[in-house]
Order: sequence, then structure tokens, then C-alpha cells
Amino acid sequence: MRRLNSVVVFLFAAVFALLPLFSQQTPGSFLILNAKIADGTGAPLRQAALRVARGRIVAIGNLQPGPEETTFDAKGLVLAPGFVDIHNHSEEGLFTDPLTESQIAQGITTLVIGADGDSPWPISDWTGKMQQIRTSLNVATFAGHATIREQVMGKDFQRFSTPEEIAKMQQLTGQAMSQQALGLSSGLEYEVGSYSNTDELIALAKVAAASGGVYMTHIRDEADKSFEALDEEITSGEKAHIPIQH
Repeated sequence: MRRLNSVVVFLFAAVFALLPLFSQQTPGSFLILNAKIADGTGAPLRQAALRVARGRIVAIGNLQPGPEETTFDAKGLVLAPGFVDIHNHSEEGLFTDPLTESQIAQGITTLVIGADGDSPWPISDWTGKMQQIRTSLNVATFAGHATIREQVMGKDFQRFSTPEEIAKMQQLTGQAMSQQALGLSSGLEYEVGSYSNTDELIALAKVAAASGGVYMTHIRDEADKSFEALDEEITSGEKAHIPIQH
């Protein structure tokens, strides 16, 4: 991909993430002029203006400002859909910096947390707090395999789980999915998850799959045993009938 050294990307991210700020400063709609529109379909860039009203894009084209309508001149910069960061670790940072300027400055409008087997718990409590702080981003989470494993096994996790423990983990995975988790994540190079076996992972992934979830994994090894780790990942996906994010 050709690097655009001199082009600053002016994104829909700014439109949506900073919309509360715009709405405080301007009544009604606002208009972005002279932008190169990237609509997310892969179509060529096109010069156009874009109008936002009541929190939604209402028009794109050869538009003129209305009476007293606030305008922003993009000066030929690129106006594109916001980006989705599918592997983010801002679980705590969102509470201390709900505006998330470091994220929206990169054009990110949606974060997915709960990666590497570590997620908030219970998920419903965490999402409730998210709704209260009204972060500038859209946020979703996976259910962490290690988090669930520790709920069941406590500090006695340095071993394979029993069938009874797996059944309890499946129940908690189902609970997480009912609380709007996107799926199951694992971090199999890390302390808690590394002691699990493939059967345990498949059992939990099947529960996530039943609710339309995805299995996101940090595999067991990224060095001399990486092919064995990839085999486990593929086997888990095939036997659980679940999409995998590697």
C-alpha cells in the first residue's frame, strides 16, 4: 500500500466520537466541506461534502451550508469510516479517560477488549459501568478463558481441569454470552490459560459458538512449537464449529 506521507486522515471517527462536543457548540446540523470521501466499500475516493444531523450522516454530495449551519473545512483531507480495534487492553483506561483522545486521534471508533483470556467479570457489571461513564467510543468485550477458569479453579489452576470443573466453566461461558460477550478469548502462553488442555478449550468454545460467538486466541507458542500451537487452534475451531480470530 502506498504510504501517504503528506495526507492527514480526517475521519468519521472524529465525527462520531466527538459528536457530543459538537452538539454542545452548534445547534442542529454541521457540514464537512471539501473532503475526499472513503465510504468503506473500496470505491475510489471522491470529493464531496457531508452533513451530520441528530447524530447521523444525513447527506453526502455537492452540499451547501444552511443558514447559520456550522461548517468544517477538510481542505482535501480524507474522510473515512472509523476503525475497529479488535484487540485492545483499555479495560481500566476507559474509566480514567472516557474521552479516549489517544484512540480517536488514530481514527478508532470501536474497541474490543477482553483479549488474551483476560476479561472483566461479571461482564454485565462492567458493561453497566461503561454505560454510566459514556465513553466516546463504542466498546465490546470477549469473555476471557483464564478469567472463567480462575472463577472455577481459584488458585489451584496449575493442572488440567476435571469434567465437573469444565461443566462449571461452560455454564459461566454461557452466562457471559447472555451478557453480550462477543465470544471466548484465550491466552495460552500465559499463566492461567497455559495449564488447560485442548478438550477444555473446545468445550467452552462450543458454548460460545451456540450463541453465534467467535473464538479469539493468543496461541500457546510463537517460536519453535508454533506449528503445534496452530494445529491446536485449527482443531479447536473445527471441533467447536466456531470462527477463529488468530
